[in-house]
Amino acid sequence: MPAGSTYTPIATTTLGSAQASVTFNSFSGYTDIYIVCDTAFASTTNFQMRFNSDTGTNYASHYLRGNGATVTAGGDASLAFGYLGATVNSTTYGSAFVIDILDYASTSKNKTIRALGGVDLNGSGRVSLWSGAYYSTNAIDSIRIFPGVGTNFVSNSHFALYGIKG
Repeated sequence: MPAGSTYTPIATTTLGSAQASVTFNSFSGYTDIYIVCDTAFASTTNFQMRFNSDTGTNYASHYLRGNGATVTAGGDASLAFGYLGATVNSTTYGSAFVIDILDYASTSKNKTIRALGGVDLNGSGRVSLWSGAYYSTNAIDSIRIFPGVGTNFVSNSHFALYGIKG
């Protein structure tokens, strides 16, 4: 973060019941967007994002994941969503993520996304580092966060959106 930057709270939501996705809209006037998530999923799945309802195959990702004994790395190109490489296996143990979306309002370059996340599975958790790209010069004006196919975020999952002014 550049010197002198400030985080401005934009929106927060805590789910009162299981929900298939969370969407943030109506944010502008910032350099970058920062999302904090404290959540669990109803079954084993991955954490995903979509910008501006764009279902094109113009998302890519790379991840590094470790659990203290094993390290896994991978990547995907030409996805229809932004994928965070951190699988959560249980509703009992939540996960936490912090996600940066850099230069989200730029109309002259593609977008860069980076995230750090982890899950505690009662001693067998993992941590993940993730970077992604959204190959579009359209400004991002909507962010939909959702778990993989066939599951929901559980009740009491918390999401917060911050704007960063440089």
